[in-house]
Amino acid sequence: MREEKDCRLFFALWPDQELRRQIIELFDAFELKDSKARFVRAMNIHMTLHFIGNVSFAERDCLRFEAAKQGGRPFQLQIDCQGFFEKPKVLWLGCSRPPRALFDLQRDLGQLLLPCGFVPEDRPFNPHVSIARKLRREPAPVEFKGLDWLADRFVLVESRSIASGVEYRVIDEFPLV
Repeated sequence: MREEKDCRLFFALWPDQELRRQIIELFDAFELKDSKARFVRAMNIHMTLHFIGNVSFAERDCLRFEAAKQGGRPFQLQIDCQGFFEKPKVLWLGCSRPPRALFDLQRDLGQLLLPCGFVPEDRPFNPHVSIARKLRREPAPVEFKGLDWLADRFVLVESRSIASGVEYRVIDEFPLV
């Protein structure tokens, strides 16, 4: 019999309210003509570092304990390009030149989580912020001024299914100092 899991989790960079507002303002520039296409809910905007999946409360506590050991300093990102994942039909924003510190944070955090039974994905880390889902085709490129993001913390987020889709709730924050 399969063990019941208590929550669905991921680690992410979480934008502050001002950056979130700036990302949402960009939504108007994209013409989503597909009837099924949907922009990501404003409060769900994030950059995933590691998707964990379904875990028990004990595993969640282990993840929190190990993540608190993460070192690293704040770093600056510039969201200045867009892209499209063909298979999942997702429009995203990203960095044309992601900083080394972002890759270091993602790699080091993954290593810290090993004692909790987490195994990082094999595929290369592709930092991005999903902004729309269920598109039939890639929208035309949109010109926009780069958005500055001071990454001074990362978060542990719980994903919950609700009637209108998915809701993300930050359950812990880990400062980069």
